[in-house]
Amino acid sequence: MKRLLTAASGLVLLSTMPHLALADEADEHFKKGTELADKGQAPEAEEAFERAWALRKAWDIAGNLGLMEAAQGKWEEAAEHMHYAVEHIGSLASPAHREGLEERYRNVIGRVAMVEVSTQPANAKLELSGRAAASSPPLFLMEGQYTLTVTADGYQTQELPLKVTTGEKRKLQVDLQKIPTAIKPPQEEKAIWPAVLLGSAGGAFLLGGIGAFVGGALVKSDADTVASEKTGCAASLADCADLDSSLSTANTLGALGFVGVGLGAAAFAGLVIYLVVPQTPDAELTLRVRTVGTSVFLEGSF
Repeated sequence: MKRLLTAASGLVLLSTMPHLALADEADEHFKKGTELADKGQAPEAEEAFERAWALRKAWDIAGNLGLMEAAQGKWEEAAEHMHYAVEHIGSLASPAHREGLEERYRNVIGRVAMVEVSTQPANAKLELSGRAAASSPPLFLMEGQYTLTVTADGYQTQELPLKVTTGEKRKLQVDLQKIPTAIKPPQEEKAIWPAVLLGSAGGAFLLGGIGAFVGGALVKSDADTVASEKTGCAASLADCADLDSSLSTANTLGALGFVGVGLGAAAFAGLVIYLVVPQTPDAELTLRVRTVGTSVFLEGSF
């Protein structure tokens, strides 16, 4: 057994809980702290208890550390450590020991404000005016104005003004909003008539163009045959006029064939684009066909 503090310190509490991990080193610091506290050397005792606390989180170490901090007016730190001691006091501690610790705890928290902060998500980190808050709730604060910053991965940071007064007890709920992810615009069901129109037009233009090609080729073939038989149009002037007309018709049909095939290809390209490109509520599809001579250009905007 070892005393939490000696009678000279005004508090006699016994710790009957065994200490296992790092027991030797933590107990050495604890013993040294108790001896320094008996001599009234609060800063030195605080340092020894702090080293013991870093090695083992035990209620008796926290209680001693809190009392040494309170002796130096470090009310926020004292309240935090004594709160831990009260919450984790060993079940074998006597009623007198428990009552003595709770009495001193009440005296300490009466000098600070206590704020219990609950967050969503629960693992959010807290900062007070740029400094990290206590790792475990509640927060113990001296009277004043603070900025509470709450952060969590995947959530929007929230900053809240926090003004507290001595002796105040408050509960605060902070719900963070998730950072929105990129949302794809909804796709509207496409009308079928543009696809039918483009497909029909493409087929008609393509068949018309091929027909013009074939017709022009046949006319030109007949004209070539006539030209080979009647060199220099020697038979009659009428024969020359017919030959010129046939060649002109063949050229015209060939040009129409180019235009028809080009328009058909443009219409089919528009059909493919219409079917492949997603359509959003505000999307508009505009197709324009422009011809320059025998060249055909497809222009569009979405």
